[in-house]
Amino acid sequence: MKQRNRFIAIGSVLVLSVILAACGGDNPTAVPAPTNTTVAQVAASTDTTAAVTPGASGANATMVITTTAAPAMAMTVTTTEGGTAKVLGDTGFRAAANGFSFRNFGNQYPNTPGTFTVDAARKLLGDAAICANVSGDTCTPSPAATQWIDQMNKGINGGHCEGFAVASMEIYKGISKSSDFGAASVADLKLDPTDPNSNPKLLALIANGWTLQTLQPVQPTRIGSMNQTPNQILDQIIASMQNGAPDPLIIAFWKPGYKEGHAVTPIWAEDKGNGVVWLHIYDNNYPAEDKYIIFDRNTQTWTYSTAADPTKDASAYIGDATTFTLGVAPLSSRTKPPVCPFCKNGSGSGLFSPLADGQQQEQVMVDGSAQMLFTDKAGHKFGYDNGKMVSDISGASMTYLPGGLGHDHGPIYDLPEGADYQATLEGSVVTGTNSVITGTGSVTGTGSDEVAMFGQGEAVDIAGIKLGAGANDSLSISGDGQKISYKPGEAETPEVKIANNDGSKDYGFDLTGINFTPGEEVDFSVDDATGKLAIKDISGSPDMYTLSFTETDASGTHKYKHADIPLNPGDTEFVDFGTWKDGDAVNIGVDQGSNGTIDQTLSESDQQP
Repeated sequence: MKQRNRFIAIGSVLVLSVILAACGGDNPTAVPAPTNTTVAQVAASTDTTAAVTPGASGANATMVITTTAAPAMAMTVTTTEGGTAKVLGDTGFRAAANGFSFRNFGNQYPNTPGTFTVDAARKLLGDAAICANVSGDTCTPSPAATQWIDQMNKGINGGHCEGFAVASMEIYKGISKSSDFGAASVADLKLDPTDPNSNPKLLALIANGWTLQTLQPVQPTRIGSMNQTPNQILDQIIASMQNGAPDPLIIAFWKPGYKEGHAVTPIWAEDKGNGVVWLHIYDNNYPAEDKYIIFDRNTQTWTYSTAADPTKDASAYIGDATTFTLGVAPLSSRTKPPVCPFCKNGSGSGLFSPLADGQQQEQVMVDGSAQMLFTDKAGHKFGYDNGKMVSDISGASMTYLPGGLGHDHGPIYDLPEGADYQATLEGSVVTGTNSVITGTGSVTGTGSDEVAMFGQGEAVDIAGIKLGAGANDSLSISGDGQKISYKPGEAETPEVKIANNDGSKDYGFDLTGINFTPGEEVDFSVDDATGKLAIKDISGSPDMYTLSFTETDASGTHKYKHADIPLNPGDTEFVDFGTWKDGDAVNIGVDQGSNGTIDQTLSESDQQP
């Protein structure tokens, strides 16, 4: 077996968690309600078919959308001002007929069940990516897949707006059928957000539509569109609505600073004269209502008013040619096989190792208010430097994900493989607009931040980060993914999770109870060849930690747990998981002073009930 060392040094948090900006607004400031139009139309007949590549399913499926161009739509539009509308483009979709009758909703995960389930993940990426073991119809997800599903559900807490926008258009274009979800039409479909079992198939469709925006090819497609001006985005949308709208676009937008993101479905465009265009949309926060985003071509601006809860006051969204807060991606990007962010691929291994095919991205996510700044060996930077966005690392990208309910989370950072990075995690409070993000870190820290990282066959997650305003934690990541070092800015007791695949078995390690002092560094490494997990306490005071891990292979899942294992500063401990048998004690070799010699061996019994 080829040796792969993964060295992870953690002192307070590690990297990663999906950062999502939700759709809509929490306690929005009241503004005048937008003027709506009342539309009566005779829909054109559009012959739309969708086909899946024969013999393919899950991550191997390729959807081909073909649409016969529809004849011009006969439409009568009555506005509040009177007169007849001039239609620039039309998908034929209508909010009342083709949108869901229930509105966008979020979760309270993990206090309530997540809407992105293991079965939904299997449908999206396939069993080979998700399952460590399959017995009949039952899939045991790998620890890496479990951590990824966990992060997706935490992101979806902010709302399913992207999923609503995608799922409704997929049904409209014939990629999915409303009859498969319990009704003859989309408007008649039922789903109770408080009951995950009310319509699990439809819930999975919506959750998968949301999750796709975190993956290739949807994620880079939308990011690539976000350097365009409002006029360019509008032109692209109008063009996609013409000639039968064979590949309609989904639009996401944010307030300045990428706050309170929301995703909706563009459905038709109306020329109001004098350079003003109303882009009519299906806003999943307002079922069955005709809503529109106002574009002014003369000033290169756009405006929209919406609320996470239609019974509350609306909140204004405003953008121009300098905010870059509009992003679009076509429906076809959601029908291509997505790229798994944590699966082994090519010749790569580790969190940031190069790949043979160059397709997979290594993702760093933050769930909470913390901001990250990455610096390479040449001094190039990417991320937030004292609250202001800087981007000097070629190939690096970042995206905020809309949810629709006004709950802002951190972004997804994608970094080029094969480079060494120094990173800081900052809890400062900074306010501003455009490229400046508003942080909400408290003075003392709440212990609610979380950082996660997904790479080649591995995932690392640090939860319970106590990062207060002005506090900084430092992190270094080697280009080969073999070493991660972290030092906290203040005292913390986080939970550290490490998922690893050695080629034949999946392991998930969970360490709790280590009390990190300010500036203390604790290192973790997993060596596949020797079957050992190394834990090194660089400095600080004596600790006691709880070690839990799972081992999953063709025979099933085996678990181990032991509490109050001693760890002294300066020592390195080697957990021999490779020779462990289910139910046995685990041997831990203690290298006192970390000089390369095992001075003591601890035999820690399995305390599983």
